[in-house]
Amino acid sequence: MNYFVFCVHNHQPVGNFPEVIEEAYRNSYSPFLKAVSRFPSVKLTLHNTGFLLDWMVENHPEYVELLREMVASGQAEVMGGGYYEPILTVIPEPDRTAQVNLMSDRIEALFGARPRGIWLAERVWEPMLPTILARCGIEYLVVDDYHFRKSGLATEELGGYYITEDQGNVIKVFPGSERLRYLIPFTPAGDFVRHMRGLDGYLKKGDAAIYGDDGEKFGVWPGTHKWVFEEGWMEDFLSALSAEIDAGRVASETMGEYSRSHGSLGRVYLPTSSYMEMGEWTLPAPVAREYAKLHREVNNSRKGASMERFLQGGIWRNFLAKYPESNWMHKRMLQVSKALRERDGGAGGASG
Repeated sequence: MNYFVFCVHNHQPVGNFPEVIEEAYRNSYSPFLKAVSRFPSVKLTLHNTGFLLDWMVENHPEYVELLREMVASGQAEVMGGGYYEPILTVIPEPDRTAQVNLMSDRIEALFGARPRGIWLAERVWEPMLPTILARCGIEYLVVDDYHFRKSGLATEELGGYYITEDQGNVIKVFPGSERLRYLIPFTPAGDFVRHMRGLDGYLKKGDAAIYGDDGEKFGVWPGTHKWVFEEGWMEDFLSALSAEIDAGRVASETMGEYSRSHGSLGRVYLPTSSYMEMGEWTLPAPVAREYAKLHREVNNSRKGASMERFLQGGIWRNFLAKYPESNWMHKRMLQVSKALRERDGGAGGASG
């Protein structure tokens, strides 16, 4: 029997137009949560960023109440993160912990349970993160399987979580499956069932398929509301998954449950990375075109799957070189943070 770990991340940027958020709520966030709640055997790990959560509390308390009921029943686990969805590694160190702790405090107050894991904004991983997160009591997070493949692991070795550390501070890291991100919700539910059954004999380490991706794929992306809800994909998917669970072929656990009930698959040290597309976007335009062309050539080659892990574009921080206005905003943020800390005698973070 294999496990399915279902993790979904919802985000709206601070200051977005209320009508845009309302449309996303109506087309995705609300119908998605209601649909999952009707299948109690399907476990969900859910992340709503702080600004979006505040908006829901004010505008749609029924969503918060439903999620609270799902948490109380054990069907859902609420994941933390940086409150305003910052790239944690590029904000001042006191603000990193302040952002994560502010989010954890808010979740604990609303749902009665302090989060054990975080959603990492844009999956921007840097090796010092375990030390940052350990100070906040965080135990796990999810990034892409791409991060792990760049560390030398094969896809068939990614059936669970690994541990990593910085200066002895340990955290559990889950590899979100690229294959599942393409299957869900874009192909018929039967494709998901075949994928899960195909893991028997394929996985060489672990027994889990880990999904971690944006909730906006379920109704906000162009054409997805019609496909996912009006044409019945969501109902088909949840019914098929529930049937697999009832038949004992699949088990469903939240990310926190799986991390407690299963041991790690080993130790890994992930390189500074985000998802592959980010590595292209951060490069200067001419080089980005060359990189994209090379990536297509590798994918179309006979050894594409084995060669892809060795492709490395830029890193997220290069946006500060590519876009001077972004660098200006970032440095202004650093100045404001420093001024606030000095005003407050150097204690705590400024981002909360």
